[in-house]
Amino acid sequence: MKRLVILFFAFLSTNAWAQTSRSPTPLSLGFYAPFATQPGVKLGIQYPWLQTSGLFKKLNGSSTQRIRNTFINPEIAYFTRINSNDNLLINADIGYKVLRTRKNYYSEYSIGLGYLVSWETLSVSVNLGSGDISDRDIERRSFFLPTINYTIGKHVDRGIGWFSKASFGREISSREDAGFFALEIGITYNIK
Repeated sequence: MKRLVILFFAFLSTNAWAQTSRSPTPLSLGFYAPFATQPGVKLGIQYPWLQTSGLFKKLNGSSTQRIRNTFINPEIAYFTRINSNDNLLINADIGYKVLRTRKNYYSEYSIGLGYLVSWETLSVSVNLGSGDISDRDIERRSFFLPTINYTIGKHVDRGIGWFSKASFGREISSREDAGFFALEIGITYNIK
């Protein structure tokens, strides 16, 4: 519980820091599916940190403008395997974004560190006459979750866009370690 409180206050401090920024701040909402079998939802906000822009010359002689920036991206996600487990993920990514202004496509490379809490159903008592579930034995497990992420997306309009994100990582616990893979598809909206 102490870890969740610390992460929550870290999230609030990044919100206060971002209010001083003059750059647009994208809010993302997406369908989140770890292992492509556990449906859920993920909400995040991306704070631009350092930004540069420049012209990129192609081999055919034409040039296009690219905007590069680094960002901090705190996120919260909930996903479930129905009747088996419920999961809550609090995550923060630090990354590098490249926007190609001619077609408004962008790509992001980021690393993240998250805290995953999982409530797993160990046993269930079922009344065979009525089929009602009368008693569940639930265990809470906690994991640290470092990830490597890749995102592609497009700004459709000035304030809205779409993205697709893949995450690879490792669940680190005191009892067991396991690999982690997640896909996310969603929309972004600039709130500034």
